[in-house]
Amino acid sequence: MLPAVLALLCGFAAQADERSQAVLDRLKAKIDSFSSYEMDWKATLDGEFQNITGKFVVSGPRFYADVYGSELYYDGNTLYTYSRENNEVVMEELDPGDGNILSNPTRIFRFDDSFDHVFKGNTTENGKRLLLVELTPRTPQNLFRSVLLKVDEATSLPVGISYNLPESEKKMELTVTRITPGVPVSAATFTFDRSKYPGVELIDFR
Repeated sequence: MLPAVLALLCGFAAQADERSQAVLDRLKAKIDSFSSYEMDWKATLDGEFQNITGKFVVSGPRFYADVYGSELYYDGNTLYTYSRENNEVVMEELDPGDGNILSNPTRIFRFDDSFDHVFKGNTTENGKRLLLVELTPRTPQNLFRSVLLKVDEATSLPVGISYNLPESEKKMELTVTRITPGVPVSAATFTFDRSKYPGVELIDFR
């Protein structure tokens, strides 16, 4: 009896993994089909902040981000992080292994083989049927313990991500308020133009 039960449970786990992989594959294909896109979002962290808004513009490896008082420009070679409060910009090389979506939004919906994932069923929010996928990093890291990804079944587009933070019970909820594919972009979109920021201090960490 016990071997049969274990076999049945393993079968369910395999099906769940296949289902989650299918959801992730469709999501990646959808995002990759966009020559560029703009994403507006809001984020809430338990006990820290509520409904902070931001924007990403992404085209291939390049991106622009407007995040909580900072602007980030990545032209494919150098990352410029501008602080409005300090009127300074930091130049540095982009760390390809940095999983922080707020400093590298091109990674926000890309989950590679360093994650285990399982299909967690579906739910309905605001009249949309959502597919749920839980992802857990195979190697412990200091950004989050796990991620719950919500994907619109009808469009294969993401509508939200819940991050379980390490060493606490806190969660950061990121809600996608709008995704606009094919927005006009140019080299200037992803280039920090120093002339637009009078008196800006330049800090070069390259």
